[in-house]
Amino acid sequence: MRAGLIPISLCALFPGRKPSTSPLTEFFFMLTAASFALLAAAAQPTAGEVPVYTDPAPALTLAQDDPATDPKWEGSVAVGISVTDGNTDITKASATADATKKLDKERYTLGLSWNFSEESNTITQRKTYGKAQYDRFVSDKMYWLAQASAEADATAGVDLRATLGAGVGYQFSDTEKWKLNGEAGLAYFSESFKNGDDNDYVSARLAYNWAYILSSKWAFEQFGTIFPSLENADDIYTKIDTRAKVTLTDNMFAQAQWVWDWDNTPAVGADRSDHLLLITLGWSF
Repeated sequence: MRAGLIPISLCALFPGRKPSTSPLTEFFFMLTAASFALLAAAAQPTAGEVPVYTDPAPALTLAQDDPATDPKWEGSVAVGISVTDGNTDITKASATADATKKLDKERYTLGLSWNFSEESNTITQRKTYGKAQYDRFVSDKMYWLAQASAEADATAGVDLRATLGAGVGYQFSDTEKWKLNGEAGLAYFSESFKNGDDNDYVSARLAYNWAYILSSKWAFEQFGTIFPSLENADDIYTKIDTRAKVTLTDNMFAQAQWVWDWDNTPAVGADRSDHLLLITLGWSF
């Protein structure tokens, strides 16, 4: 086993993994950690932004945030459930949640999804996915980013699929009707399988997000990400999440969602392509 801080750090981040022996992986992990630290440091306010002096009497006061203009988290939560009892015992449940907070030069994005299915007391599907991303804008359109994600998929034999990366993004459009951005960077990609050898490597990361409001009732959006390995051309993973929403009330909507996963080197006995179709009811906040 190789001694050093980086293999130990990787094991702490992804429990149950063996220390990596790839110099490229270790170097990338250090680079990503440094990127997170630099982004966090850039987000700190300067000392001159806090004191505010009044005139004519010099008095030190603290600037207060206006609750009416303070940026808030915006997003949605959608759930779906169906239960069949009698000749066939089937229970299906799903939930998705997304939230975004925008500041002057920063943007925070969170996402979570969960899907469960059981038939005659046998679990036929259990899938959980979570992601987080921090964007630091350096101009009106361009931004640096740091991202992380984790996923467990019992049906596909994946105990844990995790990514940690950094890169650059460009906001092509950000209007009320049309939003589009693209991203490129590097990522550490790790897969722990129920059966078979674990897989981890340094990859490129290419991603895009678009959203289009067709009318006051209909809206469409799609998120796409691909992780092509820089160490083995056969290791490629892709996730595309497509959604169509119809507004029912000011805060309530119905949603049709299609999630496509492609893992070119899946777990033993699992298919490379995986499709998930959901019909849910949601609330915006």
